[in-house]
Order: sequence, then structure tokens, then C-alpha cells
Amino acid sequence: ETAGGRADWKQLLRRAPPLEPVEALKSFEVAPGFHLELVACEPLVTDPIAAAFDEEGRLFVADRSNNRMQIFDQEGNLLESGWEQYSRISGLLIDKNDMLFAADSESGGVARDRTNWTRGIRIGSVRDGKDGKIRYFIPDPTQNATNTSSAEGITVDAAGHIYGAEVGQKALKRYEKK
Repeated sequence: ETAGGRADWKQLLRRAPPLEPVEALKSFEVAPGFHLELVACEPLVTDPIAAAFDEEGRLFVADRSNNRMQIFDQEGNLLESGWEQYSRISGLLIDKNDMLFAADSESGGVARDRTNWTRGIRIGSVRDGKDGKIRYFIPDPTQNATNTSSAEGITVDAAGHIYGAEVGQKALKRYEKK
């Protein structure tokens, strides 16, 4: 422990070599009545950070390091790749009307390859397809942030209020349309 009574985790945990995805599955303990299976891994997805299902049952996976979404069926077959207009997604939600809410907390500063993008929440429709337009954009209230900012997690209530869970600011914010 450190002088303040907190554990120094770097010293307590030994560094384990990374396992290949199939080998990693074998290392998990699974609760009785459940099983674990690999749906997708590299090279199909590199940095999967968020996932959501649309009304057709397709699985949208935000692949943050590639600034894209990958769409899979429930068996793990890749159906489509792209949707780059949603930028560097940190949080993802698809509502019952197939509206897609994508939170981007790293563009414009943290992500060196996205300095010309503005971080914030992008809203569009799954039904418009991978080349669909962004219908609404809520910019990050903290401009020129040098660390993770804006929403990472995202959800929407029945009244249409958008909630953003902000890690950098240690806050939960609600956005309401005027």
C-alpha cells in the first residue's frame, strides 16, 4: 500500500501476456446456465467500444480506433462496414424508432487523426443507411479540451431527453430539445 493507504495496483498485479481470443474464452468462469462464445475479433473489429441492436436485430459495433461502425448479424457475420460520418464513437444507442445516437468524446483533440472533427453527440437514422446524413448534432460544451470530454455513455428517456455520461468531467448531463 502507498502512504495514503491505497494499493499500488501496478506492483500488485503481475503482467500477463495477452491471449488470442479463442484462448481467452477458455480463461473465463461462466455462471451456471450460461455459455460464452466469440462473435467477432480482429481483423473484423479492432477496438470495439460500444454496441447496439437495431429493430431488424442487426448488431452495430462502434470500432473506435478505426472511426467506423461494423454491422453484424447475430451469428457474427459481417454485413456492412462504414458509417464514418458518426466519427470516433465512444457511446452508442439505437432507439425503438431506429434513431442512432453516437457519442464522440475524443475528436478534436485527443484523437490525433480527428483534429478537424468536433466532438459531441451525432444523431441520425439507421433506416437512412450507411451513407445517411447526420440529422442533429450536439457539440461538446467544453471546447478545446485536451483530454476525454463530452459524453461517453449515452441513453434517451421516453420523453426524448438525451443523457450523456461524461468520464472526463465526472458528470451526467441531460440535453433537451427546445
